[in-house]
Amino acid sequence: MVKKFISPSYFVHVDDVISIAPRALEIKAFVDQVIDKRLNIGIKVPEWLELDKSARKGKVLRNPVRSDIGTPIEEHLIVELYSK
Repeated sequence: MVKKFISPSYFVHVDDVISIAPRALEIKAFVDQVIDKRLNIGIKVPEWLELDKSARKGKVLRNPVRSDIGTPIEEHLIVELYSK
């Protein structure tokens, strides 16, 4: 089943396939200057995702775990901010 979401904060699940809207793929300038340009710069895909460059889509292999985040994050500061 195909569902359309426009929210970048949509909560994905394991085995979800994420792709670009077919109408967006019809816009050649968008495909060349945005999509293909980003796919060709060697983006490192997280281990919990799978990327199919030729089909321009990805799949969620598993849920990410804390060790997947390379950026140092101080969770207590986030909790403190939202508890106010």
